[in-house]
Amino acid sequence: MARHLLATLALLLALAGCTAAPYQPSGIGGGYEETRLSGDDWRLAYWAAHPSTRETLQTYWLYRATELTLAQGYQGFEVVSPVLGSRPGFTPVRVAASVPIYIPVMVPPHQPPLRMQGEIRLLHAPFEARRLKVFDAAKLQAALYPHVFGQKCDEGNVCSHYHAYLYAP
Repeated sequence: MARHLLATLALLLALAGCTAAPYQPSGIGGGYEETRLSGDDWRLAYWAAHPSTRETLQTYWLYRATELTLAQGYQGFEVVSPVLGSRPGFTPVRVAASVPIYIPVMVPPHQPPLRMQGEIRLLHAPFEARRLKVFDAAKLQAALYPHVFGQKCDEGNVCSHYHAYLYAP
């Protein structure tokens, strides 16, 4: 019985290894994690045990930021640190927050990131949305929803798309 259960689990893990991690809390294959730093400041991370694209990690990271913001009773959030992508054994280099690469990401060239991490500050209304920096959580969540829960591309990753939601106030 135990051997049959282990064989089934091994098969499931092998099959799961063929696709990017789905949007989920941290678990087998990846997921989101958050830590309250103090007051309204939080550290969020999204990691994947299997190769995932920058598009996937960024989309899932931002979506989790919207969920956390709204669940805590806030209306917006500010990205207060560069968001970093990394692979085990790679030391990320901090990137200036003004670099217009999605939300700033540093990863080794030609390798998909396995982890994206950054800090946000939750905001009550009124606040002024600013491109790449301050977001209305409900608007951003609505824009990201079809990418997080809709059709996927390339081994289960979020399909490439135009990021108008990052630039519109």
